[in-house]
Amino acid sequence: MVLDLLDCLREVCNKKTAELGQSLFDLHEIKWERTNAQSPSSQEQHEHYQFRINKSKGRVIGFKTHNTFYIVWLDPHHNLTNSAGYGKESYHYKPLSQYEEAVSVISEQQFEIAKLQEEVEVLCQLLEND
Repeated sequence: MVLDLLDCLREVCNKKTAELGQSLFDLHEIKWERTNAQSPSSQEQHEHYQFRINKSKGRVIGFKTHNTFYIVWLDPHHNLTNSAGYGKESYHYKPLSQYEEAVSVISEQQFEIAKLQEEVEVLCQLLEND
């Protein structure tokens, strides 16, 4: 996605606002009442726009001031609005770090070890009783 975003930004920076609205980038103002999010507190100061990175790679959301577009939000999963072909919003959580994964595996292994130790104790008691 990062390379697609950089390619998109390179192309967008060479176009006028009117060209972007009529191109595959589909630049248009955001109608907050149609979104899955609340308007930012800066909405009173700036009109927010979105444009397409490409059909499947998401959108860029931000505002324009003095011929400069400020990126506020990257929307790779099309969560801002429910769009045809993308369904409702979906949430993607940050994956565990390698450290967090290792801690999780160690915790599972410690639980398994404790369970096996209990079984060994029960078996030892059965052997002593025979």
